[in-house]
Amino acid sequence: MTAADYPNPPQPSASGFRWRRLVLWLVGYVAVAAVATYWLWSARQNVVAELSGEAALQQWQQFNDEMAEQQRQGSPVTRKRSPSEEPPSLVLLRDYFGGILLSVLVIVGFLYAFVAFLVEGLLRSKS
Repeated sequence: MTAADYPNPPQPSASGFRWRRLVLWLVGYVAVAAVATYWLWSARQNVVAELSGEAALQQWQQFNDEMAEQQRQGSPVTRKRSPSEEPPSLVLLRDYFGGILLSVLVIVGFLYAFVAFLVEGLLRSKS
């Protein structure tokens, strides 16, 4: 049998190509999410190591005391003394890292999906 014997010769499946592109997009997202997680984890490790030391805690206390003294002297800028005994960035990255990581991954996911949507639209409009 030749191709002329078939009234409608079989065409290559477009759905298989779409599935491959979807898998590539998902692998790309996993890679981007892994890089974002690694970057955030590294930044957290650096900040916690830097701000957990005695020198950093003493600098924070000194800054807090200076702000309280300026407030007593009638500074034109109103600042309150922080109730925390530790720097805010240390508390944030040490105690609330899970929420920060989840937020970063959601935002990165939305941005990645938007870019994927635009690129897919461009690719489909050309074919």
